[in-house]
Amino acid sequence: MRNFKKPDVLVSKCLEHGRCRYDGQMISSDFVKNTKKYFNYVPVCPEVEIGLSIPRNSLKIVFENEKFEFIQNITNNNYTSKITQFSSDFLDSIENIDGAVLKHKSPSCGIKNVKVYTAKGNPTNQKTEGFFAKEVLYRYSDIAIEEESRLRNKRIKDHFLTKLYTIKDFKEVKESESIKNLIEFHTNNKFLFMAYNQKQKDVLGNIVGNHNKNFDKIIKLYEKHLQLLLKRPSAIGSNINVLMHIFGYISNKISKDEKSLFIDSLQRYHDELDCLCVPIILLKSWVIRFNVDYLKKQTYFEPFPQELADNSEMFKRDYWND
Repeated sequence: MRNFKKPDVLVSKCLEHGRCRYDGQMISSDFVKNTKKYFNYVPVCPEVEIGLSIPRNSLKIVFENEKFEFIQNITNNNYTSKITQFSSDFLDSIENIDGAVLKHKSPSCGIKNVKVYTAKGNPTNQKTEGFFAKEVLYRYSDIAIEEESRLRNKRIKDHFLTKLYTIKDFKEVKESESIKNLIEFHTNNKFLFMAYNQKQKDVLGNIVGNHNKNFDKIIKLYEKHLQLLLKRPSAIGSNINVLMHIFGYISNKISKDEKSLFIDSLQRYHDELDCLCVPIILLKSWVIRFNVDYLKKQTYFEPFPQELADNSEMFKRDYWND
């Protein structure tokens, strides 16, 4: 099993951390609840931090005079300058974070699809980010950031966790200032990177292979392309390609029936009848049985702690772009 370092993750305080929602309630989130043991959560409620009470009149985003305003319902008080200043000051005050889980559709914390209203209170067709979330996205555009509602989707959750822990590991390499550690990081992530983006994996390999540059130049270039590689989740076809590559290392060591079992598991995964975990578990069992050291080190088999994997859900709905 891999030794995972705890990532530092910003979280909307109303998600399992405090009764600070506008109605005085705390919001249940299985994802946040289940990850408390594995993350160093940094909770924050921007609305309370700017001086608003619990409970309080709800807030909304209003588009007026060609700009967005943070307006409280009923009182019509304008808190735009306060939320903007707090967002900047708070993010200045905390150390670098590895990820964020924010409250969906919140006028302060929603990262997308937050409703926008007219000055008269009528909903518009516009959608935007919450005021605090906008600053988080601006400063940390390349880390793992999601809303708690989207993390109920297995594909989105697995991508979030993979990106979170991969970037956390990379930061350790970056701080070490060691080319040797960078080469080891890249080697151990070879199949994970192949599943995500073959083109960017090859670019990263070429960067690592160029020892004529100093570490600072190499690590900056590597980080840029690692961020590009992790922009989108791995696709079914790419995963099947990787699984077949790994299968090639042990196919001559297993029986005909075992080969048939594996090929059948690939077809079921392709048809979305089984999750990716099924062929991975089969391969991992053979890698352990035949002690294939190179493969045992591959993060593809365990990109995040196994305890956080939820294999009960299938791809019932792909709302990656919602």
